[in-house]
Amino acid sequence: PIYGNNKWVTGGDNGSVFSSTDGINWTSRISGTDQELNDVIYKKDKFIFFGYAGVIITSSDGITWTSRTSGTSSILSGVSYGGSTFVTAIDSGEFLTSTNGGISWVSTSSGTSDQIFEIIYGGGTFVAVGQPGIIKTSSDGTSWTSRISGTNQYLNGVTYGGNTFVAVGWGSIILTSSD
Repeated sequence: PIYGNNKWVTGGDNGSVFSSTDGINWTSRISGTDQELNDVIYKKDKFIFFGYAGVIITSSDGITWTSRTSGTSSILSGVSYGGSTFVTAIDSGEFLTSTNGGISWVSTSSGTSDQIFEIIYGGGTFVAVGQPGIIKTSSDGTSWTSRISGTNQYLNGVTYGGNTFVAVGWGSIILTSSD
């Protein structure tokens, strides 16, 4: 779940979306899709869900949802916002970016066909992680550089705090970087 605009929003299988003002009582909402929703973000006064079959839905209130065109029928996973750009990953290793609040999306290549699982923005940099041991960085969300992770383990999570990026993955792998 994610919190924004004075409410909690969560979603998942079969396009299910729920909202709550107190985190206890939840109301089912009509999402307009029957596809699994993988990830949600709240930025720029907007909720955005990403999911299977290239599904992107947006809402300013967490109640009424609008379908957006992604240009792909692949799975979308991982999402971040930074420098006025939303970025999500396509399971084919590409990225989608939006600079107009999630309304329209443009595909960019990551230089790999391996799957990206998670993206974070921190310290002026997007960092994306995936399989096998993939780490990509970008200052703008469109031009990506491969970094050496030192592992072939799947990296399925990344976060940023205290001027440090932390990536985690299979086999209890934990990687850190200050740049």
